[in-house]
Amino acid sequence: MKKYILTVALAIAFAFPAGAWDLGNGISIDNEIEAKYNLDTPATTLTMQSGVTLPMLGMDWTVDADFDLNALGSSSTADLYKGLDIGVDYDISNNLVLELDTGIDTDWAREDINLSMTLSF
Repeated sequence: MKKYILTVALAIAFAFPAGAWDLGNGISIDNEIEAKYNLDTPATTLTMQSGVTLPMLGMDWTVDADFDLNALGSSSTADLYKGLDIGVDYDISNNLVLELDTGIDTDWAREDINLSMTLSF
């Protein structure tokens, strides 16, 4: 129970500065925290991403480091660092984004390639 209270407290603490810090020339450092529950297999995850976004050729190129916040304070062999996510985002319109993402895990194996479209309103 202490582990879950710690991860929720860290999620709240990290959520306040969540956003992007501009480094100039359109390059920014991004932070994101995601809490997710898988309905198919009862599992709860709490992850944090921190990375860099570089606008180039009309697209946003991103590299993010993944961290498993459930591993904080754990005496198990779970690793805090989970690997890198690499992606390209293309803004089709103000509310529609096409994304192509993959990653590299801690064993240097390529993760699944995901193609997605996000509509925001």
